[in-house]
Amino acid sequence: MGAFRLAAVAGVDRPGVVAALARALQREADRRGGQERDEGFTTALIAEFADDLGVVRVVNRGHPPPVLLDAQGRATALEPSEEAPPLGMSDLGTWSCPVDTFPFPPGANLICYTDGVTEARDESGVFYDAAVRLPALVHHHALTGCPASPEQILHLLIEDVGHHTGGRIQDDQALLALHRPPVPPHA
Repeated sequence: MGAFRLAAVAGVDRPGVVAALARALQREADRRGGQERDEGFTTALIAEFADDLGVVRVVNRGHPPPVLLDAQGRATALEPSEEAPPLGMSDLGTWSCPVDTFPFPPGANLICYTDGVTEARDESGVFYDAAVRLPALVHHHALTGCPASPEQILHLLIEDVGHHTGGRIQDDQALLALHRPPVPPHA
């Protein structure tokens, strides 16, 4: 977090922030040594919103792609244009750091989550797919008469992952939902 704050306050661009994070992670791994140095890595997802909130710019380093739920409940996984490994794997080579830009329309929700969600498996070994399951969850909730708030979307997602796995959660799950308010109707 310190490396991120330092780079962000210094006005470094997104690829520069990612490079600063990678260097900080490498320094920490070198300091700790052992298995941490050989196997330590961290996925990263850095998102920045335009001042008018109309677009989100994303750098993805091995992290599950966020899901954009539009105002109609359709889901789109915001896949990176180029695959890049997690931070801390610089010994394997050098990768570009593309910044992908996606629309963030009024009334949309951006759902971010860790691999504890995407790697959750059912009893047959099938991975959980939030981009496929979220629209049905949000649609079912809308039948109650009001759209799901970001908090409700996260609750529905956590609950559904639990159902998918039969309650056998294997990894921690961190989730974040960001909502862009709809444009108010003209009076």
